[in-house]
Amino acid sequence: MAAATPPKTRSTHPACDWRKFFDSVGELIRLQLDAEGVAAELRPVYVSEFPKTREGQPDTSFDVILWEVARSEMAPTSNSGTRVPMGISLRETQPHPEKKGWQMETWAWWELMTAQFNIISKFSSRANDLTSWLHRTLMIGAHGHKFFFSRGVHYFAFRERLSDSKLEISGQELYVRSLRYDVRLEILVPYEAKTIETLVFGVKDGLEGGAASPEASVFEMSADSDTIYTRF
Repeated sequence: MAAATPPKTRSTHPACDWRKFFDSVGELIRLQLDAEGVAAELRPVYVSEFPKTREGQPDTSFDVILWEVARSEMAPTSNSGTRVPMGISLRETQPHPEKKGWQMETWAWWELMTAQFNIISKFSSRANDLTSWLHRTLMIGAHGHKFFFSRGVHYFAFRERLSDSKLEISGQELYVRSLRYDVRLEILVPYEAKTIETLVFGVKDGLEGGAASPEASVFEMSADSDTIYTRF
């Protein structure tokens, strides 16, 4: 008789947190630019913080894609969207490979994040073109090639394009276009926890010089041993 296959504790696809998602977007952008043969000096800068040094000259291009988390919240776990967990869940527990009396726990939860990309350029037409290019790249990569799904993103949808705006830095007027996408992420956090191998129960009198009180029990754990006392 064949041995029973142990139940799976989670998806075989990798988990993805906020930073890993934005890193994967950067990877997709680089792959697309490589496929199109765009020269290095013409490529947009993909960062989470606006460059502190001036990268462009008055007659040269200056294109930046800034990424940020617009919002994030616990994601629904039902098709109707009405069941939203209040907490997290323990997905897996394994003995610690190096520490005796310890175990490795994997805690998990789902988050629905709104990712925002701010496309900034010195020219309005260039900002528009780059925004269209980024939107096509993300939508085809996500839904056509399943690029993000293979990296732990289980849901990706276009939410909105915000109103066009301008900003001025060091006397230079820059044009800003902003795109938002909803992304469902699975957050997995490994955690080391101490296991209690042996429990020794003792009874402490809750009243000095008198009988034990029939009040509700209170559990105490000794700081230097695996002994739990019950005070009544």
